[in-house]
This record gives sequence, structure tokens and C-alpha cells, in this order.
Amino acid sequence: MVGMADDDQQMGTHGAAAGQALDLTGLAVLSVAEIEAAEDEGFLAGNQEYLDLSFLSVTDLADCISREDQLLGQFRGAPDSGAAERAFLANREVQDDVEALWHLDVGVAAATVALIASGAHPFLSCNGGVLGAHHSRPHPLVRFYLQNLAPRHLGDWLAGSGLSLSNEEGILVLHAERLEPFSVFARLALETLSENDR
Repeated sequence: MVGMADDDQQMGTHGAAAGQALDLTGLAVLSVAEIEAAEDEGFLAGNQEYLDLSFLSVTDLADCISREDQLLGQFRGAPDSGAAERAFLANREVQDDVEALWHLDVGVAAATVALIASGAHPFLSCNGGVLGAHHSRPHPLVRFYLQNLAPRHLGDWLAGSGLSLSNEEGILVLHAERLEPFSVFARLALETLSENDR
């Protein structure tokens, strides 16, 4: 399915970083049936290990930011951050909770949860091996469907974080060379979403 409201498609540079227009043309939109099928099959848009985490909330985002900060501090303080990350991955609990970051990669987990809590539907995220462990992607990224995320919020968070956004055949991708912009993005999202909850 493809669709976007006319005013959202015409966002242009509003809320985007200087010189970076948000390309929101021709975005793919998931139907409820597609989401349910993906949850049952564990596969969505090329991700063969897909987990539906759409139940995560603003409270989960705050918890995720805190937990991810703790883990990043541990990994970066270790003599070998890659070994520390590999040990964490090997010892994750089976359940999908904040202690295990719902099996999301450390460094991009909070940004992924921020997208979920704001109405988007991420389906693939990777920290790109920045911490030293081997990962499937060469750079940190989060792939997602815009769904119900307000484009103006997305533009504001991009401008404030320094993350880049690309539109790859209707799928949006957040990417950067480092993890820090993902953390800033998550914090900006938490601030906006918390204000909207008041």
C-alpha cells in the first residue's frame, strides 16, 4: 500500500536540517493485515528476524534511553568494547524487555523505540558494528514505515540530532556514521512525546 496526506507530502524543508528536505513522496504504508502476517511469520521487508514491538510506549522509551546509556557506558569503559557487546548479546534473556532492549542493537535501540512510541513502524535496526562486535550492516541505521508519525516531529528530531534520512523506494532510513545522533534523536522524541502527554 502507498499513501500520504497531501500536506505531509509537501513538507519540503520545514523541520529538516539545513539543506535537507524530507522526501516523503510515495511512502509505503503497512496495513494491519500485513503487520499481523509479519508478526506470525517473523519476516518483514527483508528482515528475517522481525519482531513486532508496536506495544512499546513513551514510558518504555524513557526506560530504554536509561538502559542504553548504561550499556554504552559499560561497553565503552571495557578494555574491549566488542567483547563486552558480544557478552551482552550472548547473555540476553529470552523475554523481550528493557533489560535486553527487546533484542534491539545497543546504540540504535532508543531511536527505534522512539519511532515506535511516536507512531512509526520500524522493522530493521543495526548499530553497524560501531562498538566492535560484528553486525550485518556497515553503518548504524533504522529502517521504518512512517505510518502515523507526524512528519513535522520527524523533521524537528532530524534537525536537532544530525541524523540523515533517506527514502528508499517508500521505506525511510535513519542513518549516521556514529551512534550519538541516534541517542539525541531519541531524547528529542521523548521530550516532544512527554510534552504531548501533559
